[in-house]
Amino acid sequence: AAALQGDNQYGMLNSVSLSKKGRPVNWVYRLENDGLLNDDLTFVGGKGDRNFKVVYTGAKGNVTANVVTTGYRLSAVDAGASDDIQMRVSPAARRGKKAKKAFTASLVSTGDRASRDASVTTIQVK
Repeated sequence: AAALQGDNQYGMLNSVSLSKKGRPVNWVYRLENDGLLNDDLTFVGGKGDRNFKVVYTGAKGNVTANVVTTGYRLSAVDAGASDDIQMRVSPAARRGKKAKKAFTASLVSTGDRASRDASVTTIQVK
């Protein structure tokens, strides 16, 4: 497996290109409590559209519905502990079409709403 990138980097901008063959792209978000105390964290991610299907998977299986609506909540995360959410993006079956979408993801501390981070991942079919 590829090493994770961006640990302790905040507000990251990422870009991933897909070929016209439309193979899915997997992106892993490591959700980490960088605070000094236990905290509840809420992860919200971008949803798909007519050009892209997106599925979020965590320890509890498919968590897409929570991630794209109210947010996926991690309860009582120990200081320094983390959990991973995988985002799988598949282009829609529209052969030969160019498409591009930016997926914004954010992680917010529910104990201290000012503690947050966001990332933008742009997926493009060329």
